Amino acid sequence: MGNPNTTNAAATPDFQALSDLGFSVFILPRGKKVPNMPWKAFQSKRPTEQQVQDWQGAGAEANVAIVTGAISDLFVLDVDSPEAQALLDEMNLPKTPTVRTAKGRHYLFRNPPFELRNKVRLKGVELDVRGEGGYIVGPGSQHPTGFIYHWEVTPDDCDFAALPSEVLDLLQQDASPTGVVTQTGRTKYLEAGKYSFWFNRQVTEQLTALRDAKDGARNDTLFRVAVQLANHSAALELDWATVAATLRPAALAVGLSGGEIDATLQSAWDRGQQSPTEWLVVARQWLYVATPDRFWSPSANQELKPEAFSRQFAELKPHETGKLANFLTGAGLIDKVLDFRFEPSQPRGVITHKGERFFNTYKDPGIEAVEGDWTPLTEFLEYLVPDKFERDHLIQMIAWTVRNPGQKLSYALLLQSKEHGVGKSTLIDIWRSLLGFENTRMTNSEEMDSPYQSYLENTLLVALEELNLGSGIAVYNRLKALITSPTAVINVKYRPQREVPNYANFVFLSNLEAPIFIEQNDRRFFVIDTPAERRSSDYWNDFYKWWQANLGIVKAYFDQIAFVDFEPKGHPPMTPAKERLMQQSETPLVQNLRELLEDMPFPLREVCTLDDIRQALKKKGMRWETPKRLIAALKSLDCQPLGQSRVSIGKASLWALQRASYWESASDEAKREAYEGIITEPPELEGAA
Repeated sequence: MGNPNTTNAAATPDFQALSDLGFSVFILPRGKKVPNMPWKAFQSKRPTEQQVQDWQGAGAEANVAIVTGAISDLFVLDVDSPEAQALLDEMNLPKTPTVRTAKGRHYLFRNPPFELRNKVRLKGVELDVRGEGGYIVGPGSQHPTGFIYHWEVTPDDCDFAALPSEVLDLLQQDASPTGVVTQTGRTKYLEAGKYSFWFNRQVTEQLTALRDAKDGARNDTLFRVAVQLANHSAALELDWATVAATLRPAALAVGLSGGEIDATLQSAWDRGQQSPTEWLVVARQWLYVATPDRFWSPSANQELKPEAFSRQFAELKPHETGKLANFLTGAGLIDKVLDFRFEPSQPRGVITHKGERFFNTYKDPGIEAVEGDWTPLTEFLEYLVPDKFERDHLIQMIAWTVRNPGQKLSYALLLQSKEHGVGKSTLIDIWRSLLGFENTRMTNSEEMDSPYQSYLENTLLVALEELNLGSGIAVYNRLKALITSPTAVINVKYRPQREVPNYANFVFLSNLEAPIFIEQNDRRFFVIDTPAERRSSDYWNDFYKWWQANLGIVKAYFDQIAFVDFEPKGHPPMTPAKERLMQQSETPLVQNLRELLEDMPFPLREVCTLDDIRQALKKKGMRWETPKRLIAALKSLDCQPLGQSRVSIGKASLWALQRASYWESASDEAKREAYEGIITEPPELEGAA
């Protein structure tokens, strides 16, 4: 075997010496790192002796490239910075041939018995690896800066070391999880998603144990190592035939016969299926959520702090030391996400948003539309809301939310009745089922009135069973914000306040005559007052069983609804129930003013002053009202200020109580005549307090 360059004085590459080491090499231009010839073929076939001799003759005109991976039985750590060198120094690597480079070193190791491909910037530093599909510039080559690559530790000084477990751990931590366990059909490398590095290490260790088995114990050793791998394979849902195929050649090599190997491997698989490696099962069932620093089980909807997680599964620890939580997160053997996110437009599971991994908690209800007789549903809807106009709009509201999950209506439903037990809650249960119960929330007035608004998170529909939040404009304005805002600030105990998307539509149920104050020009509530009366328990039992068993038919009914004059982002239509609620929402001042405007008693007239209005209110027994409140009340009734005008008693601020648009454009003289022409009582009464 030729001797590679051993001194810093070597100025040219030794192609023959590197080829004699078993490396697949090819030529590069002098002072360059990029080939000017196709080189992919050298990943599967070494150059011919003639090619090596020709390149050797190029001498000072050439650089040499060494193909990494299985063809050369070579895996290289490429150190390009002091930070990267410090990281490797902490690992206490075994002695192995090393090449000095312009920026650092190449550490050359034997290729592991499974495929490792190229990676860059491990741990965020300038530490790259070159494996399958890669190459390095070899000793004797010239860097573009003029530096000559040279051996620091030669192959004569030591053998090529096996890739240490610390490096495998580092690669495993840097691996990007795939989330799905698959097999790729490769002969040496078993693909197992984020468990690939770890699992292939187990395979390597078990193959070593099998090769080292003594005569007379080889079949027992095969069974023992195969059971361990079968346990892991069952937990990871791998194809056992592919795993067994990696054990069979090694078993044949130690002298076992084909028949006994196959029988032993089958027995091992039978055992492994009965006892999957428990900690791997747990690792696949849980994920780590970084922001709240919690482990979470999607199937059980259970959340544990890291310490509690390690205690919960203390008996299931793998042979590695330390707490299970630290082992799984540090080794990359559990799914990691930044936080939870609710995205109805995407499937449940891990998603990427703005470059970060989140767990999407939305769960598709999975209801398939089925043809059938939906008469029981339509009969129920007609019974609950007999008015066709109101019923059609309600049905369109439900259909639109079901067919557009994640889209908000710009208004809420308020469904009232005079008594309990008429089916309001049944309607909500049907609605929630179509959206997916997991994606909806029943709440109460106490929770909605609290500072914690977790009911808004991960929610397509919020239903309040009995609206009783008190009266007043403050409550109304708070509900308006919840109904319309695209985001919501969530306050949850033990977690920082945060802003999340607000996908919630709202339904309020009530048996009260006036459960909430609403503005006279309200645009946020569609109000229905159902006249339905109680039905027998037999009817409700039968109907409940029907719709529970026929959600596909119910879904088909709402899928065929046409949206006629329906504007989800517009204003809700007016209903008699809403008109009554608006009147009941009026303050005593507005109510009295409304009556006065209908009767127009002296001293009121189409054009008058605030003093005239106060005098009329006083006659009705109303106490003094501040100008601010009086003006607001007048404007709510479409009365308009006309500004100051000169009248017989001097200047006066006039108001139009009727025909406001006419008087706003009228002349000052017309306004004065309207004000003064109707006075029929002594002037001294006009200014009475």
